[in-house]
Amino acid sequence: MPTCPELRVRVRAVGAGEEADAVWTVRRTAEPPVTVRGEEGPAEAELPGPADQLYLALWNRTAVPRVTGAPSLAALWRERSGS
Repeated sequence: MPTCPELRVRVRAVGAGEEADAVWTVRRTAEPPVTVRGEEGPAEAELPGPADQLYLALWNRTAVPRVTGAPSLAALWRERSGS
């Protein structure tokens, strides 16, 4: 079985009400992806934006508002996630 390097993508909903930004880290390995609330380790890419725009983007209903780091990971998300 080929190995898969671990990759992390951070999703950051900015302007999420009175609280601090809402942050999730998605970790991809050879196993199914794991999502945790918060910043867990360094991320190769971050998807920051308003919560409503991120929600639509993560369900492939619109483009990701912004990508920092490796834009190829945002493209991989669009390719591999259901539409």
